[in-house]
Amino acid sequence: MRRALLLLVSIALAAAGCGQADGGDVAAGDGRGMASLSANRPAGQFDVELTGAAVVGGQGHPTGSGAAVVTLQPTRGELCYRIDVDGVDEVTSAHLFEGKVGVVGGVVLNLQPPAGGSVDRCVTAPSALLTKVAATPAAFSLHLRTVAHPEGALRGHLRVD
Repeated sequence: MRRALLLLVSIALAAAGCGQADGGDVAAGDGRGMASLSANRPAGQFDVELTGAAVVGGQGHPTGSGAAVVTLQPTRGELCYRIDVDGVDEVTSAHLFEGKVGVVGGVVLNLQPPAGGSVDRCVTAPSALLTKVAATPAAFSLHLRTVAHPEGALRGHLRVD
């Protein structure tokens, strides 16, 4: 099911050929949009599988799931992301956390939560943070909260497949 969700995200991203930044459309091919998931993945692009089981302390959503693609844009000072979730109530907040698997960690970047199940945006990020994420992606995770799960509904660490 999760692999199918990742496949659907990659198809949607490939079909769209772009992302959003500052609330507007980004032209395809300008380097800010999301690229398709493929073996030819650009440097600085990471997949994320979001599950309730990954929330430290076991308090995550028991059946919710999601997938994300995170793309670093160091020359623009941006982190771009596409997040799709399913089976959870409205996501109230989304963050990039620093903390290895099994460690709560802390918020290093606030993200726009997915409205209606998805979000596709870019946010300004400090150069030092982008460098650190690129060097140690597994030390970073996406963390989504809902009203029913204020400590975390879904979580997943950045990875390169």
